[in-house]
Amino acid sequence: MVWDPANGAGLARIRNRSVGLAALAAAPDSSWLASVGQDGIPRLWDPRWGRLLASLPGAGPARSIAVTPDGTRIAAAGDEGVVAVWDLTTRTPITRLSGGSGAVLALAAVPDGNWLFGAGNDGTVRL
Repeated sequence: MVWDPANGAGLARIRNRSVGLAALAAAPDSSWLASVGQDGIPRLWDPRWGRLLASLPGAGPARSIAVTPDGTRIAAAGDEGVVAVWDLTTRTPITRLSGGSGAVLALAAVPDGNWLFGAGNDGTVRL
């Protein structure tokens, strides 16, 4: 659901009928939302209408998603401990990052876009 924080009104409903959504991240300019669910397919949505804009190649079961500050890349990660990164200009995968053990439960990109952090259920933060 997309809400107007000023008055609490519902603006749009985003619904992926095939699988539940596990995580959301917004574009820096608010023009789209990125979601990921247990099918591992990142999806881009129009937040004003709830319309699906694109589905990206899958990354495996995912629990977390992050958008780079410039809005040109997204990263998704989950149970397999791998972080997959996509270029949104071409909508293609560009790299897969690994190195920890266990699921990656949260992702965050720093404001300058030079670092991506992943927190895992093994008690570590990876960068």
